[in-house]
Amino acid sequence: MKEQHFVFKGTESKFIEFRKKENNFLFTRFERIPLEARQEEEKYLYFVYIFRKKYKINNKTMKKSGDYNIICFNKVYHTFSDMVENLDAILAEYCKR
Repeated sequence: MKEQHFVFKGTESKFIEFRKKENNFLFTRFERIPLEARQEEEKYLYFVYIFRKKYKINNKTMKKSGDYNIICFNKVYHTFSDMVENLDAILAEYCKR
């Protein structure tokens, strides 16, 4: 993915992406739209996505004819500490092979 995929006018966003075997991990941070009624909210929202790469098989030639991503996991965290507390369990589940 590219930085331009995560650009929203007037907000800040960052992402980290890495692969482990067939899994693609994506961690993103988006600036929260400020609401005057809620001053105690964090400045950012944090998203975790995990995709698994699958391949289409052509039945006639029995060869891989293309690939596509299947989403295995996605979750939104309202604070950085909430996300960090869950990362160990998430990575243990999807990186164990």
